[in-house]
Amino acid sequence: MMEKPTSIESGVDPKSYEQDFSDIKPISPVSFDDADNGSDNGSDDSEMEPFSDYLPKIERLLSDIGLDGFSVESLQHGYTFQNSVYALTSEDGQEQYVLRVPVCPDFGELEVCEAIVNEASLLGHLADKLSVPIPRVKAYSATTQNALETPFSIQTRLPGQSLDKVYEDLSQADKLVILDQFVGLLAKLESLNFDAAGTFSSPPAVPNSTNDFRATTSTTPLINMFDGGDEEFVKDPKCLQDRAGPDVKTLLVSQLNGLIAKELKGDEVHRSILVPPFQRLLAMIDDLYHGRSHEDGRCANVLYHWDLEPRNIMVKRSSGSGAWEICGIIDWDGAMVVPTMLARRPPAWIWDFDPEEFTGYLDNDFHPNNNLSEESTALKAQFDARAAAALPNYLEDAYGRGRWLRRTWTLVKDGIHSPWYLDLMEQMLKEWGARPKPPRFEEPKGLWKKALDWSPDWLSSAIARISFSEF
Repeated sequence: MMEKPTSIESGVDPKSYEQDFSDIKPISPVSFDDADNGSDNGSDDSEMEPFSDYLPKIERLLSDIGLDGFSVESLQHGYTFQNSVYALTSEDGQEQYVLRVPVCPDFGELEVCEAIVNEASLLGHLADKLSVPIPRVKAYSATTQNALETPFSIQTRLPGQSLDKVYEDLSQADKLVILDQFVGLLAKLESLNFDAAGTFSSPPAVPNSTNDFRATTSTTPLINMFDGGDEEFVKDPKCLQDRAGPDVKTLLVSQLNGLIAKELKGDEVHRSILVPPFQRLLAMIDDLYHGRSHEDGRCANVLYHWDLEPRNIMVKRSSGSGAWEICGIIDWDGAMVVPTMLARRPPAWIWDFDPEEFTGYLDNDFHPNNNLSEESTALKAQFDARAAAALPNYLEDAYGRGRWLRRTWTLVKDGIHSPWYLDLMEQMLKEWGARPKPPRFEEPKGLWKKALDWSPDWLSSAIARISFSEF
């Protein structure tokens, strides 16, 4: 059951939720090179043709969809990036769009890149439901039947610039203004509730290609259940019920049991490496919920922008006061619906911003928040106070039990696909064992005993025995 809002003033100290892992080095995600704006070539390790050779294809595409005469500027071009991005501007400067082209599109059935049409459907649905602007899709194609011969999306270009370009140079007062607006944005996202957790997909009525944005605004996106794990396990009607949320424990246990069922049918090497730590995660979840009522694990299913980082937050100065303000959110591909606790990853960039590092995704929940400056400590305290006052039970969800559950979710949502995820799981289980209050375990029996006897240190030597190309 949700608790009433709490705040620093009411005696809740967010430090009581913190873990001190200063001796454990956090694992950083893969870093990305900065975009080479306007560069004639892609990045050094890109296999894409130079931008100058690619430009005529873009111009043919623009002519085909009625955007003749628009100038084209390369913002990022090459396989180093998830998407190649190009700025499109009309001759009079009144119309501005962004062309986004997935560099490695994932084609599903009938050679359709579902991610393109799914995002178009979601953006159309959310157009009038958020407190800040989001891109509107002008045109898109989820197939190769176009001048580019690859899927693309053309979206309105939001005003301003990305927050990561200016945040480091903002004054403390300006950062506090952005902080307050960001908390308001989080509250708005959490106010959009859904009946079930899952990923968004477009309904059949949405076409695979269109130049008419109205095609994406008249329908409501579908929500697909998280389907990780053994195929037969996932088909069980109980699995559909368990993974619908809003019970976080039930969702995580179902994901883990599905993965275990899949590995038990696999080869011995995969089974011996993955099943024991998965079982240990089950034991950890059981301990996190020990002594709590069933209702304590329930929370609303909310809209979750998993990459709500400075690079995707657009800001500009107010025309009146000159103060900085959030003026838009971009990059909605991959947005999903999750129970509230899984959406409350602390935005560590607010108080520990590093312009040289790729932030977000995993690092915030693996972030120890050590060695902060006085100004950074003040920013964190202010954010915690504002979030606790605006969002019920935020501190516990962000820094307490929720941190362990979100880290588990990261590992089990799609399964273990690389040695990097094995490293993350090893780190997490080490921290679980090293936390100030040791876990409560009943007398181990059977598979539980096998899981508890498993040593994370064994993982390093085991990685060499597994071929992840088989996953």
